[in-house]
Amino acid sequence: MTHPVVFFSNRVGPTVQCLLIDQFQRLRDGDRFWYENPSTFSANQLSQIKQASLSRIICDNADDIQRIYPNVFAFNNASLLVSCDTEIGQMSLIPWKEFRDCQSPPPPTSSSSGRVRRSSSQSEMADHLDPTEERIEGLELELSNIKRRMARMYKSMTRLSAKQKLNHGIRKSKQDDGATVREFVCIDNQGFLKKENEKWTHRESHPGGSCAHCICENRQIHCQIAKC
Repeated sequence: MTHPVVFFSNRVGPTVQCLLIDQFQRLRDGDRFWYENPSTFSANQLSQIKQASLSRIICDNADDIQRIYPNVFAFNNASLLVSCDTEIGQMSLIPWKEFRDCQSPPPPTSSSSGRVRRSSSQSEMADHLDPTEERIEGLELELSNIKRRMARMYKSMTRLSAKQKLNHGIRKSKQDDGATVREFVCIDNQGFLKKENEKWTHRESHPGGSCAHCICENRQIHCQIAKC
């Protein structure tokens, strides 16, 4: 134990106390996701994280809270109440901000404990400068790709459904001794059932796509490229 800790009003003896401290220190040091690890947050970010407290959360989210105890876990009297605006630390998100100009140093982090409420004009300005606007073009491209994948999935599901119907027709025809010819024997690229000797024209959906005349013969589809 490098840093002995002294507890008052202990409910355990010194041996059990030492075991508990050692165990929890090992759990902390062995956790690679522990927030105080050097590789997790920078020094400025860590200092702002430590500004957070349950008192601050209650001040920010409770209804009409003006004064609070610094340590809400401890029993206190009314004389120890402090102001939410001036005496309860507040976390700043400036250390997490990404700066476009790499040449200019980032602004100093502020540890001010006062609660700052933005006006409507400031909110509109912040919304106007939202960096997510730069990603709209990329999102539109991703949305287009998703639509194409959904179209391919729909086509595959349609073909699978048609195959199931065709297999059901085959089983039904085998059970019927008088049935020698099935009505539908082919499935086109869109997943639709075709009759024997049925003809149709296939057109590719993309701009400049070619056309083909197709026919269902002997349970096979035969196509020839033709002008649209």
